[in-house]
Formats: sequence, structure tokens, C-alpha cells
Amino acid sequence: MKKPILALAAALAAAPGFSPATPAPQDALAWGLPSMSAATYHVADTMRIEIQAPPGPVSMTALAHATLEADFAEDAGGFRASAAVTDFTGTVTNPAMGSQSMGSEVVRGALVVVVGPTSVTELAGKPELAPQAGQFSLFDELGYHMFPGLPGREAAVGDTWTDTYTWSASNQGMNTTSIVTRTYTLEAETVIDGRPLQAIAVSATVEISGSGNQEGVALTQEIAGSVTGHYYRDAEAGLLHSAVLQREYTGESTVGDAPPVSLTFNGPQHIRREN
Repeated sequence: MKKPILALAAALAAAPGFSPATPAPQDALAWGLPSMSAATYHVADTMRIEIQAPPGPVSMTALAHATLEADFAEDAGGFRASAAVTDFTGTVTNPAMGSQSMGSEVVRGALVVVVGPTSVTELAGKPELAPQAGQFSLFDELGYHMFPGLPGREAAVGDTWTDTYTWSASNQGMNTTSIVTRTYTLEAETVIDGRPLQAIAVSATVEISGSGNQEGVALTQEIAGSVTGHYYRDAEAGLLHSAVLQREYTGESTVGDAPPVSLTFNGPQHIRREN
């Protein structure tokens, strides 16, 4: 039963193409080329996985921390952010197999996104994880969380807006597609680390479906759930300062002709800019 779960957690994100962006009005709540030429981000991710298998429940916990060094440049679609992973540590705990730890050797490549006035318009690159690191999910949608959707217009406290993105992947015999719809609400300005920040609440619905074939056995997965939390945007820098997100997913997986197995995924993701 482990292979389809690991395949889902390691799925690679892919975003649709984009067209040149139209600049947003000067006073709009929108993305533009950051005033900082570079920034360091720290990401902490916890994902707890519960599998209600017929022999008995199985629990796994994947803990990961990553440091990314990002730089920014103008692009036809808005601006391009390139973030190299300079440090990574991960631990997977399974009561039946104990703990397994790994480091930066399991990560290859950089996160590269093009950002228009209101959202990420292209996911041009994403760190790839070695097969033994398939449980970790922190890179799957990180670009969309580092640059969440903005309305592209002036906004007052209490205003809401939405965005939707789709990612798809093929990994370890599984073809996976996810649709994420986020609703945002602008809240009162807050101060963190002495910085005035725009506080944006988010509530998202997530639908994930997967199918494939491993060693001649058909596999399917259907997962749905939510992401809730806050993004804190540094308007002066034109960058995310931090984010606190909580994921709650449930669903089922089917292997061959066996009865479906219930699945639960939950855990927080924290993003914080160092400078």
C-alpha cells in the first residue's frame, strides 16, 4: 500500500502557460518586481499520513525543513523568481520501520516561477526529490504559496477575491491531477518583526485524483480537503514575509480488486522570509 501514497506525496506540480501581463494600477494590491534583489526563505513542513488498511491502521509522519535563496528579475509575464535550495533536512517516522533521515543530497534543481500582477502564471521549474524522499510534500505547491493570488486592484479591509490553479504530475506509475480554489479576505494590517504587513486570510478547497499501474496492478486515489491560514505580505518589499497554512485531506485508495483503503493527510506548512 505504500507505493501509491508515496507517489501522491511526491507528485510534481505543473502550471498552465501564460500571456504577457498587463501592469496593475499604481495603488493596486498586486505583484510587481520586488524592491529587494534577493531574499532567503525558510520552510517547515509537517505531513501526517493515516492509512486505515484491513490488517490495521498505519501511521507515517514526514518532517522537512528547507532553506531557499531567491532572486528576482523582470520577465515578459511580470517577473521571474528563481529559488535554489541551499539546505534540506527531512525525517520520516513509521512505527513499523522506525525513522529515516536524509539531507540535501535528495534534492536537485530550483524552484522557478513567473509571477504576473495577480498570480503565478508559470511554474518553470521545481526541485526534484530522490525516490526515497517521496513522502515530502513541501515543494509541491510552494511557488503558489510564496506568491499567493492578489486582486490586482485597490482593496479595503474585508474585501475578498478568488483564484484557481491546477497542477498535474506523473510519478512512480501514478498520474495525478489536483484543482485548488482559494478564497482570500484582506484583514487589518499587522506588525511582525517590526514590519507592517498586509494580513490576508485564505480558505481553499482541494481536489486530488490519481490513477496508474504499478507492476501490472491498477491503482486509483481520490482525495479532497481544505487549506486554511494566513499570508502576510510585505508591501514595501513586494514579497511575502511569512505564511501559516494548515492542510486537512481525506479520501481513499484502491489497489487492484481489493476494497478501498481510507486515507487521511493533515499538517501545517510554515514559510518565513529571513531578510
